[in-house]
Amino acid sequence: MKRIVHGRLSLRFLTTEEGGRRGAVDAPAYGYRPTAEIDGKFFDIRIVPAIRMELGPTYEVEVAFLDIVNARPHLAVGRELTILEGGKVGTATILELADGDHQTDG
Repeated sequence: MKRIVHGRLSLRFLTTEEGGRRGAVDAPAYGYRPTAEIDGKFFDIRIVPAIRMELGPTYEVEVAFLDIVNARPHLAVGRELTILEGGKVGTATILELADGDHQTDG
């Protein structure tokens, strides 16, 4: 089965003290599946980390949008996303998008 990737993010999880998660994000085979907020819209995403992601450091990760058709108009390199698990647990910036998606912000 081919893995679908729509782009690459720079992702940082808030620390527990900043109001984020209580623990790191492991690298499950099925991926980490939070919600991303962009322009006040909410999109389910899937991130397949190769390693355990600790709270605080920044990671570059591949991302897939489960509803790319509706997400595409909101995607642009440099656009910021809020990562949610009920509440805000992280922030991300779009570093790169796959062919066919918007390539620059502005």
